[in-house]
Amino acid sequence: MAKYSREELQEKIATFEEKIKTYDGEKLKEALEEMNELLPYLGDQYEAAKIYELLAHYTYYLFVFFPDLFHKLTNGDWAKYAYKAIQQFEQLQMEWRTLNMKAFLANVEVLQANYGKAIQIIDEAIEESYVDDNKESQSAFINLLYLKSGALNSQGQRAQAHEVIDQAISYMKKNLIMNRFFELHNMKALFLYDEYEFEGAREVAKTAKKFVELTENEILRLEMMYNHIHYNEFYEDNIERAYQLIEVTKNLQNNLEKEGFPEETLVNSTIFLKDATARCLTREGKYSEAIRLCEQHEFIIEEHITMTPLDLSLRKISKSYLARCYFHVGQIEKARELAREVVQTLGRFSHSSYYMFAKEVLKELSI
Repeated sequence: MAKYSREELQEKIATFEEKIKTYDGEKLKEALEEMNELLPYLGDQYEAAKIYELLAHYTYYLFVFFPDLFHKLTNGDWAKYAYKAIQQFEQLQMEWRTLNMKAFLANVEVLQANYGKAIQIIDEAIEESYVDDNKESQSAFINLLYLKSGALNSQGQRAQAHEVIDQAISYMKKNLIMNRFFELHNMKALFLYDEYEFEGAREVAKTAKKFVELTENEILRLEMMYNHIHYNEFYEDNIERAYQLIEVTKNLQNNLEKEGFPEETLVNSTIFLKDATARCLTREGKYSEAIRLCEQHEFIIEEHITMTPLDLSLRKISKSYLARCYFHVGQIEKARELAREVVQTLGRFSHSSYYMFAKEVLKELSI
């Protein structure tokens, strides 16, 4: 029998959501433990499903960002929470909440490099669901297609990935659902750049830029600037333009700092910009300067997280640049060892231009 009324559960949900706003690991763990104690007394009302949903999402969040605290949790089974939430949302006939929870499970599989499993979850979710004219359900459907396209591309199934992403964009425009507009177009542009379809990639990137300008969302603008810096430095080989965009992004970052944006976002932005600058310096042959920046500021990839091939490649490929720098300042063996490490890491993604670049650098340093 339910011990708590709906009003009492609503209060507990509000308290939980207030605690997690700080993104403090200890407070999050404490809030999860308190919420977990409610489970024996939950009924089948919406608030119970919401609690399971919150437990799934934030247990996984603790695992990703605070692994030491995660391992101290009484119950760290986010999948169990997710399936319970799905069961209850289905009973409540809340189709879109069910789809979103399945998207969560699929995304976890992607981040663990279980791409086939992710695609299976997505296909089953779509097959079992009825996506009507409910905007929330349509939004969840688009999100599933976005995840599926990324998973297919991660497996090297590029033609299928393009088909799915085009389906998502077409469906999004037809139904006027813009929840993944930027991400879908950014992914499409990266797919095209990676296939050396530069004209098509530029057109898609322009569409994403128009969207960002319309939204006036500064975080989206920051992400867009990262993309354009990368496009110009890595694919277009337009170093002058990359430098210009780096300076524009620094100014945007300074403005965001004054407005009180999250410190974590800005720290990552600083690292990205220094990393991008180091790449540009490497391409200009300014190897000693590039080494100083690379050694001071490096993307740290935690071992318990398997990133998507794109995210992993964008971070790891910087070591190929650094290897080239070491080679040209006389640290030959160190350079070759680092270059081999990148090729080995990215070998699973032999279809990508990042792997091709890493191989090219290793070949260059082996002569």
